[in-house]
Amino acid sequence: MELVKQISIQAIESLFEQDNELNKGIDFFYTAFGDSSINYEIRFWIAVSGKKEMTVAKSEGVMAIKAAYNTHNISIPFPIRTFDFGKDKFHSETITV
Repeated sequence: MELVKQISIQAIESLFEQDNELNKGIDFFYTAFGDSSINYEIRFWIAVSGKKEMTVAKSEGVMAIKAAYNTHNISIPFPIRTFDFGKDKFHSETITV
């Protein structure tokens, strides 16, 4: 978990320069246990003038973190569901009159 934290912070630092004098830098918090994951929140400071720029920065941050995870062979779990409807569940019967 410490490695994931370090890699995530480094990925953000490589994209967005953080001025620790003017702000608090990058925050990383583990927040919860998911169904097949441990969730976290990462916060970083950027100079933006609108919501679109904030959304673009967030998207770039996610892509940078994912690329860093790929480099370090860290996988992100995705829930998988299997539905079993039974062998003949959708088989229609024919009635002869």
